[in-house]
Amino acid sequence: MSTQDDVAASLVKHYNIPVFAVKGENNETYYKHINAVLDIKSQITMDDGADLVTTVLLKRRDLLKDIIDGTEETTTF
Repeated sequence: MSTQDDVAASLVKHYNIPVFAVKGENNETYYKHINAVLDIKSQITMDDGADLVTTVLLKRRDLLKDIIDGTEETTTF
């Protein structure tokens, strides 16, 4: 929900890195994006707030065997 849209657009345009987020999205769209990330079965994940990690651990455990690394970054205001 704190996505910087200009940074996300640059990652897609210049590096062909898929981004599944939009600044200020509602909860329904937010979790659709989390599941879209998991649907492509990435081996490396980047998470902000641990919602992706939590979804994998609670609802998508079948993906754990293929995830080799991940990062989680949380900021506090």
